[in-house]
Amino acid sequence: MDKLLELARSKDPKDRATGVELLLSLLQSSTGPLSSSDVESLVSTCLDLLNDPSNLNASLGAFQCLASAAVLSPDHLKLHFDGVLPAIVECLGDDKQPLRDAARGLLLTFMEVSSPTIIVDKVWPITRVHNSSRVHEEFMRIVTSAITAFTSTEFMKAILPPILQMLKDSTQSIREGAIQCIEEMYMQFGSEFLAELQQNDLPSSVLGDINIRLQQIEPKVFSFNGLVSSSSDQVDCSKVNQAESNPKKKDSFKEISVSGGQHAYSTIHMQCQNMMHCL
Repeated sequence: MDKLLELARSKDPKDRATGVELLLSLLQSSTGPLSSSDVESLVSTCLDLLNDPSNLNASLGAFQCLASAAVLSPDHLKLHFDGVLPAIVECLGDDKQPLRDAARGLLLTFMEVSSPTIIVDKVWPITRVHNSSRVHEEFMRIVTSAITAFTSTEFMKAILPPILQMLKDSTQSIREGAIQCIEEMYMQFGSEFLAELQQNDLPSSVLGDINIRLQQIEPKVFSFNGLVSSSSDQVDCSKVNQAESNPKKKDSFKEISVSGGQHAYSTIHMQCQNMMHCL
């Protein structure tokens, strides 16, 4: 592996791309876990590649290598999350869609081998202070995907405060992304989500806007006969029974569901392969 890592760090773009391709083939054919030193060297090389976005194929290959390492040796890779995640967040703001797609896929893979709550707890502080609205939008897409994929109450409670903060953003697309996350949480958790939402001190106008959107959704779990209300100003409540007759259309914030095993890794691998073939 050391020789391939050295080739992947070459200053020559062609040699670097070749090194990444060979390194990925080695990782994909591996059946046993990587050593901690191998993971450390791999992470260092991949970070160098991600810091040079001019070579798109090499960057996409770096994402695939990190995804492979996450599946092969999750415990070793977790030790490098603090160094890797900021670089992934930067790629979320890149102007190249394939790189943003690969970054989202890798974060979902990391969520699967660790937990969605851990990843969001680490990514949100970086995202919150980032000056790129594109990073914020991609964060919303990741969260919406994770809500669908993991259906974890712990994750729902952890992600709700950041989502509510995004509702205050000055960019309309970010606010819309936050609303769509709320819709997905209601879809997955029903009254449990409403009870959690109720604990947040939201203006009645915001609650009213949320109610209007939720009235169009049929939750997958049983919900009480009502939506959201505030102690100071009751919001009109109604049954949520319109979804089957007028199903909510999927939109740009809906992503691939990660259902278990190595599904997230397989997804990012197929996405990156397709992207590189199209370039």
